[in-house]
Amino acid sequence: MLRQFLDFPFLLGNNGFQIFGVLAGGGGGRWRNGPLQDIALEQMAAMKKFHELDIPHSGFYAEGAGATFYGEYKKEELYKVVSFGERHGFKVFSWQFPNMTQELAQEFDLTKIDAVGVSQKPRPVEGSYMPCFLAGVSAATAFAAARDIPLIYTTHQQGHAAAALYAAKGETLFSQKVLLFHISGGTTDLLLCDQVRTITTIGTSTDLYAGQAVDRVGVRLGFGFPAGAEVSRLAAQCTEEIRPKSSVKGLQCSLSGLENQCNALLAAGKAPEYVCKYCLLCVADTVVKMTKAAQKEYPGLAVVCAGGVMSSDIIRSWVQQRLPQVYFVPGQYSSDNAIGVSILAAREAGLWLK
Repeated sequence: MLRQFLDFPFLLGNNGFQIFGVLAGGGGGRWRNGPLQDIALEQMAAMKKFHELDIPHSGFYAEGAGATFYGEYKKEELYKVVSFGERHGFKVFSWQFPNMTQELAQEFDLTKIDAVGVSQKPRPVEGSYMPCFLAGVSAATAFAAARDIPLIYTTHQQGHAAAALYAAKGETLFSQKVLLFHISGGTTDLLLCDQVRTITTIGTSTDLYAGQAVDRVGVRLGFGFPAGAEVSRLAAQCTEEIRPKSSVKGLQCSLSGLENQCNALLAAGKAPEYVCKYCLLCVADTVVKMTKAAQKEYPGLAVVCAGGVMSSDIIRSWVQQRLPQVYFVPGQYSSDNAIGVSILAAREAGLWLK
C-alpha cells in the first residue's frame, strides 16, 4: 500500500539505511513532468513527504537536478535541493557534483590545498555508519592521493561541533571540555565535547526534536515546510508576556507535549502570534532547564548553543536573560559543517593550533 501510494522504489543499504530515488531511471524528464512542473520542487516535495511520514532514510538521489536537455549546468537548482536535503537529514547524491568541483577550481587554486578533511560517518562512536558518506571519502581519498597531501578523517557531528565552537570563541574552546547544544529539525542533543576529539551525548529529547515541534506548529498555521523562519517572524509580533511550560527531567526533555499545548491554545482562540511565541519560548525554557541540570554535574564548563532552531532571536534572548554566559552561534556556522571539518583537518595536520 505504501509503495503504491508513494511510487518510491527503495535501495536497502547496509545496517538498514535506505537510499531512495523517486521515479528512479526516468531522468530529469519525469521530475519535470510531475505535478509541480519543476525538478527542484518535485524532489524537495518527495523528501518532505518522507520526513513527515518518519520513514527511515539515509540518502536521496537527485536525478536530473542541475541539468538541462541541452547539457547545461544549473547550479542554483542543485544547490537548492542539496540545501533542503541537508536541513532535513538527507545526504543528496547527484552526478552533477563533478561540475561543482570544476566550478571550485575556477574560483580557487586547488594546488594550494595543504590537507583534505572528510566526514566518514555520522558520529565518532563505534558502529556509526551511513553508506552515503562513502561518496565523500572516495573523492577525498582520490584528491589527497593525487596531490600527496594528508587525508584527515572526521565525522559529521564533529564537523558541526567544531564550526560551532570556532564561531563562539575562536580557538579558545578547542583546548577544553564544553557543553554543546545541537538543536535542529533532526536533533535535540546536549553534548559533552572534549576538544572535539570525543563527543558524548549526555542529554536529549525522548520523543520529538525541537525543530519538528516548531515545523508542525507552523504547518498547522498554514506555513510551508520547513516553517521555522515563519514561526519566528510571527512570534516577534507578539508583545504579550508568556510563561512557557516545558517538560524536563534532569538532562532529558520531552517535546511531544509542546505540539499538543500549541494545538490546544489555537483551539482556545489564541492568536497565531501568541502560539508561535509560546512554542519558541518552550524550546528556550527547555534549554535553560537542561543547562542548569548539566552545570550541576559539569560545573564550570562553557555552554554553546548551535543548530537552526537556535538562530531564533526570541530563544536567544530568553536564554541569555537567565544564563548570560551561554554562547549562541550564528546560523551560517550551524548549517554548514564543512567549516568545522576544515578546521579539524587543519588542526590534525599540524596547520592550526600547533
